[in-house]
Amino acid sequence: MINKDSLLALHDEALAAWYREKPAEVAPGADLRSLVLAQHFCNFSLWNHEDEARRRDVADSYIAETKRAIDQWNQKRNDLIERLDVFLLEELKDADLSRARQN
Repeated sequence: MINKDSLLALHDEALAAWYREKPAEVAPGADLRSLVLAQHFCNFSLWNHEDEARRRDVADSYIAETKRAIDQWNQKRNDLIERLDVFLLEELKDADLSRARQN
C-alpha cells in the first residue's frame, strides 16, 4: 500500500536515482506504484525541459526543439493521469462512500 510517507520516500529515491542514472523513460506497469513512478518521471522530465527552455545561451532552434519535447511530456503526463484515475476508480469501486467527504 502507498501512504504519504512511502510516496514521499519513493519520489525522493527516484529523483536521486534519475539524477545519477539519467534514464530516457520510466515505463508504467499495471500497479499503482509503477503508475505513480512513471507519472513522477514525466514531471521530472518536464521540469528539466522547462529549465532548458529558459536558457538564453542557445539557438532559437534548440528552444523550439525543447518546447516540442515539453509538449510530448505533457501529453504523456496527461495520459498517465488518466490511467491513474481509471486504476483508482476500479480499486475503489466497492468502497463505502456514505461517510466520505465529497469534493
